[in-house]
Amino acid sequence: MFAVFSFFFNYVISGNQNRKFASGLTFPLFFLVLVFSCTTKYEITEARHADGSPKIIGRYSGKIKTGEARFYEGGKKEMEGTFNEKLLRDGKWIFWFKNGKVWSECEFKDGLKNGKSVVHYENGQKRYEGNYQNDTTIGKWIFWNEKGEVVKEMKY
Repeated sequence: MFAVFSFFFNYVISGNQNRKFASGLTFPLFFLVLVFSCTTKYEITEARHADGSPKIIGRYSGKIKTGEARFYEGGKKEMEGTFNEKLLRDGKWIFWFKNGKVWSECEFKDGLKNGKSVVHYENGQKRYEGNYQNDTTIGKWIFWNEKGEVVKEMKY
């Protein structure tokens, strides 16, 4: 990107070298700079814990927030997921216990649970698993105890 700006400055703005060559590239270069600056993906630390470690990191594409990650104090990840253009949860969202093990994973579409959902105990064993459609439980759901033994199965 620096090379584009450098070229643009040296040949177009300062008027150095071959003006005919530079003037023919003015609009295409301006257009490329504009397009790339609008679609740049980046992260912003939106909040910090008292110890200075990140608490919330927002992910952006241009000016649109596309995702978010939250962290426990000390830096371990607490949750992570993506948003759609309406800033509603969309795609896979994952939550972790403080010990680093996965707490839950769930698929979202337009802010509603849609797809597989799995929730775990803090020891890592599955607690329950099933599917959602528009935030409503559907199909077969399985429930386990902390030892990993099936305790219940339900159909919705």
